[in-house]
Amino acid sequence: MADKKPIIGINLDYFGDGITPTHPLLGDIFMAGSGCHAPFARHIINYNFVLAVEQAGGIPLIMPHAFSAMEHYIDMVDGFMFIGGTIDLPPETYGEEPTTETLYIQDQRARFDLELMRRALRTKKPILGICAGAQLLNVVRGGTLHQHIPDSYKESEIEHFQFTKLTEAVHDVHFEAGSVLSKTVNQTVLAVNSSHHMSVKDPGRGIAITARAPDGVAEGIECTEHPYIVGVQWHPEFFRNTCHQKLFERLVTTAQEIKENV
Repeated sequence: MADKKPIIGINLDYFGDGITPTHPLLGDIFMAGSGCHAPFARHIINYNFVLAVEQAGGIPLIMPHAFSAMEHYIDMVDGFMFIGGTIDLPPETYGEEPTTETLYIQDQRARFDLELMRRALRTKKPILGICAGAQLLNVVRGGTLHQHIPDSYKESEIEHFQFTKLTEAVHDVHFEAGSVLSKTVNQTVLAVNSSHHMSVKDPGRGIAITARAPDGVAEGIECTEHPYIVGVQWHPEFFRNTCHQKLFERLVTTAQEIKENV
């Protein structure tokens, strides 16, 4: 069908077998509402991610950790969204040793996401990385991360890890003029929520930092070699009825354009 909507593949958060470990920053928050699922491995996704893609005119397709199906996922979808979540990428994936006790590592999700991102980049299809997804994009391109923002930005007065205020704008983001991100949201300054304690440090190959918080923390990155491979540190899926939704709309429209020209 000529009018077939583009399919956007979405990765998933993951918790392994047994009782979910206590998060170093969130405590036992994972136990709330886990109920009968607590003893078993399970995937989790915030439904707002799905709604954002659907509202943008795309078909959301979630991609569970079936490693043997990864190449099928790659073939099936027209674009990718790599979501946030509780994961921190292991420092060894960007050539460092751990420097903080605040890291929350989930090895299976890290292995799956890293390989999926590598394959996604080879397809030249559009990618939107959100929070941990933005960090993932940078690492796969050879970049590095600040492992804990308060350790690197000691003078900052901004609290970047506001996990319980995802529906609130807590600080501004300033965009580089003429950047893909600025043109997409049609703004030079945007008020955002914030739920991350890590951020991009050294940009990877072909990656440019094009949005920052007032304290200098990287808030947006983009691939200079592609019309729409971008990452943002905030969570635009919680502001779907504002200009934030344009990030998802651009993902879907770019996926459609590339699909039609293949």
